[in-house]
Amino acid sequence: MLIFKILPLIGAFSLAACAHSGTTPSAADLQGAEWVVADIAGAGVVDKSRVTLNFDAEGRSGGMGSCNTYGAGYQIEGSKITFEQPFSTMMACEPALMDQERRYFDLLPQIRTFDIADDGALILSTEDGRKIIARR
Repeated sequence: MLIFKILPLIGAFSLAACAHSGTTPSAADLQGAEWVVADIAGAGVVDKSRVTLNFDAEGRSGGMGSCNTYGAGYQIEGSKITFEQPFSTMMACEPALMDQERRYFDLLPQIRTFDIADDGALILSTEDGRKIIARR
């Protein structure tokens, strides 16, 4: 009989753990550990490639674009975020990685909002709904 009393409690705790806090994430939520990009505008990322995004407290972001390291200023106001056009080193690599990097660098300055999903993923969105999704 005890198991029937415990099962509803386990279910309630599971649902509470999955619930979104309902609070707007802040710049502090983005800073710290590196974000690894898992998807660029619905196209995923090239296997075994690395696209990263880091945020500092002074309004600078940067990381690895696939082939090159990059940087870009950013500004946050509420759930809105804007990025400057990224600047990067100029190394060449495989065409698929160069294309992925170009798509990422082209999309980043079009980002207008950010959120952190229930599973901890960072979701950066453009006005037309394209997204960059990253995880820690």
